[in-house]
Amino acid sequence: MAVLDHIAFYLNICCQFIEVGHYVNDITIVNTLLLSLPCAPTWDIIKQHLLYKGNALTLDDITTELISVHNDGGQK
Repeated sequence: MAVLDHIAFYLNICCQFIEVGHYVNDITIVNTLLLSLPCAPTWDIIKQHLLYKGNALTLDDITTELISVHNDGGQK
């Protein structure tokens, strides 16, 4: 599954929960998205970079970073 499809999959699940009246906070989606990335050295480095930035992780930050890495060719 491509990274863009992967992100879309999790955002779609979040929207489905919201549509049926359940609240899903961003940190839950962020954690799920990060933990669901493939176990590969590139993604492990990206996860570590995101986790040790020192500021609160937002869904926008995570998706932007993952899309940026994908566009730079980091999905190999």
